[in-house]
Amino acid sequence: MSKTSKKALDIIIVGAGLGGLTAAAYLKTAGHRVTVRARVAISALWTNEGMAVRLTNFSELHGYNRSYGDRLQVLERSASSLGQSEPTADFGLSIVANAVHLLFALGVSEPNLNGVEFTQMWDLTPDNQLKASVPFNTRKMFGAPTLLIRRSRLEKELLRIVNSDEDSTDEKTGGRGTVDLMWNAKVESVDVDIGNVVLRDGTSRSADLIIGADGVNSVVRKAILGERAQPQLHGLLAYVAHVSAAHLASLPQTRFAVEDAGKRGLAFWMSNPSAPYRVVLYPYSPEAFNIICILPDERWASTFAAQKQASLSDVPAKILKEELEKQGFAEEIVQLATEHGSAICAWRLRTLRQMPCQEWHKGKAVLLGDAVHALTPHLGQGVNIAIEDAEALHYFMSRSDGSTKSLKLAMEQYAALRAPRVHRIQWRNLQAAGLLSEDEKAKHGPIDRQEFGKETYAYQGAEKELLKRNKIEMSF
Repeated sequence: MSKTSKKALDIIIVGAGLGGLTAAAYLKTAGHRVTVRARVAISALWTNEGMAVRLTNFSELHGYNRSYGDRLQVLERSASSLGQSEPTADFGLSIVANAVHLLFALGVSEPNLNGVEFTQMWDLTPDNQLKASVPFNTRKMFGAPTLLIRRSRLEKELLRIVNSDEDSTDEKTGGRGTVDLMWNAKVESVDVDIGNVVLRDGTSRSADLIIGADGVNSVVRKAILGERAQPQLHGLLAYVAHVSAAHLASLPQTRFAVEDAGKRGLAFWMSNPSAPYRVVLYPYSPEAFNIICILPDERWASTFAAQKQASLSDVPAKILKEELEKQGFAEEIVQLATEHGSAICAWRLRTLRQMPCQEWHKGKAVLLGDAVHALTPHLGQGVNIAIEDAEALHYFMSRSDGSTKSLKLAMEQYAALRAPRVHRIQWRNLQAAGLLSEDEKAKHGPIDRQEFGKETYAYQGAEKELLKRNKIEMSF
């Protein structure tokens, strides 16, 4: 490692998803000055229908810009006026041990997440016959729990950390870390050679480093690679709805999922072991569950093409019922997925091809999360490996002296560490989704779930991974 003193960097993060916010929080602790530019406001506004609505232009809605704390108070008053203290529904996430280790190290509070610990899996046939009930205890096996939570709960925790007034002066950089959150700041273009971003309103700003955490349609990735890495479609659509634990307890076919508070987790019904179609049920709070149906997307192809979008809202239950029946799901499973009174939305599942190390970065820009390795949800690792990326990028950047040569080396080492692990997870995810060709199946062999768990869930951060692998020489 170079003896040159470390430098506090000016960093722009494009995208305020969970990967971008985790990166901002970690980089703040290392004394860097971070600006997060988000296309939409992140907070949720609560409605009587129980769906969380992501605001597309908060400043227009309320007439002026506010700090995060003020914005949250406005939203809480809005919820209070509807007789609700928090969202009655929100999309659920599985935060697995490999990411939980890193979030807890960052200061995320498990009680604040108000989630459910994932301890059991149920594998069922499409006619609702139990094939297997398997314990899933990562706290015991890997030293950290797997938590099923509301997405907004983790967003709120990360925002608490990045907005904290606690002193974040780093002893190496000597800088006091800061995070400036800019909502409704859509990035139109990025110049990766000089480290400059231009917003929709024509304003621009330069930085030492630009981090592309802007998802599968990444503007930063396009600036790095042009049109060479386009999202791939697999003919799959995920229909999502919300159902209460009380409702599940009233149904004979799902009582098993709620009757024992010590056994909560994921139940899935597969139409065919070799097909990607399935129904998945899991809690994201003690009182609420998500139900996700992964089915063909042919019915909506013309709609997606005409509207140039990849999501749908207020899908009629009748249509979902027809799609489930086509795939041979029993009537009680169709009833579970469609007769709950909750709105049904859907989004098209897209992935990215495996990108070699050299495509993860260019000039003064680097990618993380879905911007570089979007996955389908079949193994529940998408957000988890984005969190891993954020911690690893912080690890390498915080050892840079800020020179062009040092930053380039930091990005190279970040990509070299992350890409092999991510590629293995990408392959296994496609395999679990039934999306590999016969030749690819023969090449990679069947999934050894026990081995996959050991390799994936035991991860505890970049430094320990480097020590374990001993393949990358640290020399800035």
